[in-house]
Amino acid sequence: MDGVVKASDDGKIADEVREYVLTNEIQTNLEQFLDTYNDPTADYTNGVWISGFFGSGKSHLLKILSHILGDAPTQHSTDDNNREPITRTEVIDNMKAKALQAENHELEGLLDANLRIPAMSLLFNIDSISQKGSKTALMDAFIRVFDDARGYYGANKYVAKLERDLDNNGCLEQFKTEFERLANKPWSKGRA
Repeated sequence: MDGVVKASDDGKIADEVREYVLTNEIQTNLEQFLDTYNDPTADYTNGVWISGFFGSGKSHLLKILSHILGDAPTQHSTDDNNREPITRTEVIDNMKAKALQAENHELEGLLDANLRIPAMSLLFNIDSISQKGSKTALMDAFIRVFDDARGYYGANKYVAKLERDLDNNGCLEQFKTEFERLANKPWSKGRA
């Protein structure tokens, strides 16, 4: 699954969450963000902007938010020491403990409410997977990451489309079985 956060990039997320300082400003902004995100009628907005000075922790906050907002694929949440991946629940529990320590019960409740929203987060570096110079580079990168997350072969959009079509028609597993029978190797090895 190229393109989605790799273990070396995301492997220290547990340490980052544990060491993250929840300032008053971040608490206020997280409250506002989660209040809107958790509101099913808030269809008037679809994004946020994270800004700050160099070294202010924007990347750390983005990684933490990705784990708060949804389950991250487990193969991308392990660390270099092969420890168990950190779960969404563990990240939220850690952030709730920080909110409790700051006596911010509203943020604590919003984090808890957010956990009940089923979601998957896909955090990736667009520059590392986009085709430079392509007019559709941005869209292609999103589609590749989405295909990878669904188990399709995102490295080749035509193969991924074939897999999607077969899957939508209920034939993907039968195709994989037949491919392996004829090619003497599993589809996951032969599709490249």
